[in-house]
Amino acid sequence: MKKLPGRELAVITSITGIFAFCLGIANGESKRGNASQLGARATCCSRTQSWAAFAPANSSSAEEPPALEHVPSFVVRDISGREISPKTLRGKVALLDFWATWCAPCRQEIPHFNQLYAKYRSCGFVIVGLALDEDAAAIPAFRQQIPIKYPIALSSIGVQQQFGGINVYPTAFLIDRDGRIVKKYPGFSYPEEFEEDVRALLRVADKQVRK
Repeated sequence: MKKLPGRELAVITSITGIFAFCLGIANGESKRGNASQLGARATCCSRTQSWAAFAPANSSSAEEPPALEHVPSFVVRDISGREISPKTLRGKVALLDFWATWCAPCRQEIPHFNQLYAKYRSCGFVIVGLALDEDAAAIPAFRQQIPIKYPIALSSIGVQQQFGGINVYPTAFLIDRDGRIVKKYPGFSYPEEFEEDVRALLRVADKQVRK
């Protein structure tokens, strides 16, 4: 086998080293990216893991459906049998929360929602928890463990589709007095964010708020 001159051998060795170095960087970035995505998903629940959840941001499979401007014409009944619909919510600031008893971040939000509801209920604010559980009996049993002070109703696939599909839990929608969807909260959100947005819509002074 013919030996390469020292200069040519050095060039080839250098090129090989550069290629290995770049490959190592790419692998490292890929691992860091995956770790970041997985860390972000830790703040929400999902019963299924799909490739779309890890698709690049410019991928068509990662695109969300168009944002809703008004609350859709859904109809549900709370666990007491009372109807809840855009008609019954008209004139109120409403927070519709899609949640599930098996979702840990959903459980974490409930005590904060109880406080928010108690504080602003008299100002025209309502929270509706739309449970994604398939078994209606799971709700009363769950409330014995974690009290829920605001209305709860069972959701359905149809209702979820009306809201553009619920892919992560919890997902909440803030609705103004005229039925317009002001904001969507996919995944866990901090109590301060909810309260700031609710106060802005209610336009209440501190003296009007129940302590």
